[in-house]
Amino acid sequence: MKTLLTRVRRPADDNDEIVTAFRDGQVTLRSNRRSDGFTMAEKEIGYQGVLQGDLVVHSMDGFAGAIGVSDSNGKVSPVVHCYVSTSRADARFVAYLLRSLAHSGYISALAKGIRERSTSFDPQTLMELSVVVPEVTEQARIADYLDEQMADISQLLEKQSQLSVLLRSRARHYLQLSFRASGAIEETGLPWIPVGFGQVIPLKYLVTCLDFARVPLNATERAKRVGSVPYYGASSVVDHVDDYLFDEELVLVGEDGAALENLDSDVVQVIHGKSWVNNHAHVLRTSHHIRPRYLAEYLRNVDRVTLITGATRPKITQDALMQVPVVLPEIEVQDLILNEFDEVSRDDIKVLRAVNELQQLLVERRHGLVAAAVTGQLDVMLREVVPDSADGWAADG
Repeated sequence: MKTLLTRVRRPADDNDEIVTAFRDGQVTLRSNRRSDGFTMAEKEIGYQGVLQGDLVVHSMDGFAGAIGVSDSNGKVSPVVHCYVSTSRADARFVAYLLRSLAHSGYISALAKGIRERSTSFDPQTLMELSVVVPEVTEQARIADYLDEQMADISQLLEKQSQLSVLLRSRARHYLQLSFRASGAIEETGLPWIPVGFGQVIPLKYLVTCLDFARVPLNATERAKRVGSVPYYGASSVVDHVDDYLFDEELVLVGEDGAALENLDSDVVQVIHGKSWVNNHAHVLRTSHHIRPRYLAEYLRNVDRVTLITGATRPKITQDALMQVPVVLPEIEVQDLILNEFDEVSRDDIKVLRAVNELQQLLVERRHGLVAAAVTGQLDVMLREVVPDSADGWAADG
């Protein structure tokens, strides 16, 4: 590798935006993807400049595929190292090759510590790797082909994600229909809640907010604490760690981050069992008067635009959340609503499962294509897999 890459260390400009290497191989401005799930540094000590076209390797997340060519200028954290390719290499090909090694588990196997992921994929380890590469012109052809294929797969994944959003939106619409009645505005102030349906009570009287118990962990800390306990951010599981803060059924509501601005995204989660939650989600323990899932579905139907404050960094404050008026029927009625909701959305749930399975297959195809192309099993000119033995296989590319 040391004949293919040259490490570069550029000074960072305070005005530069942060560039992040994501685990799917995209290296781009953090603002292009999301900002939740990250711990923002108070002082950017050790940050370095990165230019479009640099090969970027994330030391702590490289084992999971956080390696790629930057599409933006900006700055990166000290756990990231940057390279330019020599005349013997195409940076895109090298990135695909390294990601293939990551997905095969090879980079994880290079760890020197006794704990999984406790040793980073550092520059010295990278430079000592021996790899098989074709001539640079062939590298470029392979990279061009993979760029095209990855774009198609990414487009399909995006369409599947949009379908998931639509299905979830339709499910929420079913729930709204079970609430809606004319003339409700005057009495409840909530147009989708029928008059007399239940008491209207501020959320603060129905939950205990456990935000004081949250603990954020940065990427380096999480890498040292790998385990099976889900680590939650504003709208999803960000990672898995080896300890927990909570062990009960809770409702999480996104506090800030990019997901908050995307009104198609779901920032309300019901979690069960052991969990760790960072400071990007409010943590609510419900009283015996309200089902956690009823509260979650209810909050999903609240117009969160009315709750968001902040111009540069949108946020739902704890005070604003606690003032949300909740229409509270009896527990039996809550159960009936949830049962009806499950009944009418059962077919959509089946489709969602099929969508999730297809997304997983697309991700596996992406990894398989990269591995086949960078190891010479796939001839990018013929678009065929070349058998490497008498029992080898061939498939249309």
